[in-house]
Amino acid sequence: MVEAKIEADTDTIASGRGIREEEEHQLSKEDSRHNDTSKKSVSGRRSGSSDNHSINFQVGSPTAAGDDIKIRSLNDNDNSEQQSAPPEAGTRQRFTRAILFGGVILTMFMVSLNATVVAPAINIIATDLDAAQDQTWIATAYLVAMNSTQPLAGKFSDIFGRKPLVLLGLPLFIFGSLINALSPNIQGLIAGRTVQGLGGGLLMSMLFIIVTDLVPPKSRPRFQSMLSVVFGLASVVGPLIGGAFVDKLTWRWDFWLNIIIGGICFVIIVLFLKEPVSFSSSSSLKSKVKRIDWFGSFFSVCFICCVLIALSWGPAYGWRDKHTAAAFACAGATLVLLIGVETWFAPEPLFPAAVVMNPQVLILYFYIMMLGISFMGALYYGPVLFQSVYGASSIESGVRLIPYMAFLIIGSLSSAELISRIPYVKLYILIGAGLNILGWGLYFTITENSSWAQQACYLVFCGKCVVYDNSAEQLIFDGMSLGLAFGLSQQNVILGVQSATKKEYIAVATALVGLVWKQTNFALMFANSIAQFVSLSEDTKAVANQYGALKNYLYIRNLPKQYQPAVIKCYMNSMHYIFCMSLGFTVVAFIVALFIKWVRIFPKKPKNKDAEEGSAGREKQQEGPHSNEANSKEARAIEDELKSND
Repeated sequence: MVEAKIEADTDTIASGRGIREEEEHQLSKEDSRHNDTSKKSVSGRRSGSSDNHSINFQVGSPTAAGDDIKIRSLNDNDNSEQQSAPPEAGTRQRFTRAILFGGVILTMFMVSLNATVVAPAINIIATDLDAAQDQTWIATAYLVAMNSTQPLAGKFSDIFGRKPLVLLGLPLFIFGSLINALSPNIQGLIAGRTVQGLGGGLLMSMLFIIVTDLVPPKSRPRFQSMLSVVFGLASVVGPLIGGAFVDKLTWRWDFWLNIIIGGICFVIIVLFLKEPVSFSSSSSLKSKVKRIDWFGSFFSVCFICCVLIALSWGPAYGWRDKHTAAAFACAGATLVLLIGVETWFAPEPLFPAAVVMNPQVLILYFYIMMLGISFMGALYYGPVLFQSVYGASSIESGVRLIPYMAFLIIGSLSSAELISRIPYVKLYILIGAGLNILGWGLYFTITENSSWAQQACYLVFCGKCVVYDNSAEQLIFDGMSLGLAFGLSQQNVILGVQSATKKEYIAVATALVGLVWKQTNFALMFANSIAQFVSLSEDTKAVANQYGALKNYLYIRNLPKQYQPAVIKCYMNSMHYIFCMSLGFTVVAFIVALFIKWVRIFPKKPKNKDAEEGSAGREKQQEGPHSNEANSKEARAIEDELKSND
């Protein structure tokens, strides 16, 4: 059905306006019944003009008798197009998107789970493989490799496309898991963790980039909140699953599980992920390879590896040792070379100046780095605290993190809904950082005599708190959760970076958002703090070393009863050091967040209907094949023709 909608100016003569409206109605009825093609075809659109005219046009195919006139109302434009499409196509498309997003969610769960599922098993793995001195590399190897490939994913996906990067990351991750599951020694396990990290770094970045491609900006908070929820859920459930495997099966199931989940994800990605139109096959592989910033990629990987290795060697050899100094010197040299290559030589820099020189983006990156260290401090060393100080089993330590997980989910989902109404990321980032400070301050007061209720509630709640004794009934809380703090902050940093970056750099900017350093720093702090903050008597130290309790907290309960309190106190002080450092990083994050600009990430809605129709009309007019001047002439021609009929 073809309709014409003319909104006359208030100055128009009432009688003339009534005649035109009547004529318009007659033309509409005649066209719908007889499909009259005798009138002159008009194409284009005009709406929201200064004289209150609102006319919408669509191009028709020229015929021998003339152009087919099609005049439709502005509101009917999209509806008629949707009605013309078969309903089966829409259902099929929704089903495909649902399956694809399910695969993205499952992949995020797998990668996030792998970061924490091995935490309860590290000491047992080190014991089984007779590698107590190298056990920190079980986590460090994965993190070094993951942080090395994560910044490369954004630029490489712009060159080669999204799907090839995902199909590279998944096999690497699965193959690394297979090496770990079959590894007979610590060297093989470290190699497998490295391969896993290479794939995990690619996948972690690509998942957020894929969501950015699939959904429009207005819907991104909701979908990205789901990824944040899955990340938090997997990170918290990881120790629980890992503890169950350790207690009931074997630690090797931590890696067999990845192979099962990874295989399902691989099939979904192959079948349902389609490349965006912009990644056409017109450019050859040779031209794509030429676009790679080879030197920038090389120096970037070298810099990250040197920094993390230096931080690992510091506690082992001493911060003034030549090995540590050499690693830091190499890191400094590669950083200088990286800056030089990216500034003067790279044809398409891995780190574009439009991203790394953007003040708002840099502030958000620094904020998420500080918050990430604090986040992983709670997540990684929560189970260590529960097992070493309070004697919880691996499963019990995972259960005690459930309140933290619950409030993290609440924070992520609530911020996704709130930001559509109050679209200022700074607001939620400041609230999250403030709650984080209060939460860590309370957690710093925990002692080895605190009850389970106090442990769990401090991890959940931050605010006013009065503790009269160790009973849960006498704990008075007025505040929000530490998990809520992380849930409010994490995804809003990604949204802030994307809104502050040009469209062509969104993939690169998103890939650079990561929880850098993560628990590596805390593993080093913990290793140093055992000897640094507690002085054990020679007798106690000798017995503790004999039982291996200072190197493996699982052996504390094997000590004679009279020696256990002193060793537990040693571990508790180490935890206090972790909590103090986490509090410091969070305070820095809050100060940095104060410098974020108050900027809306979504444009304001039009204040009235006329303005809304005018804005929509101008957008549609720009998409049409005719210029504004041509549309204006055609609109006047239609009006003149209607007036002549009067």
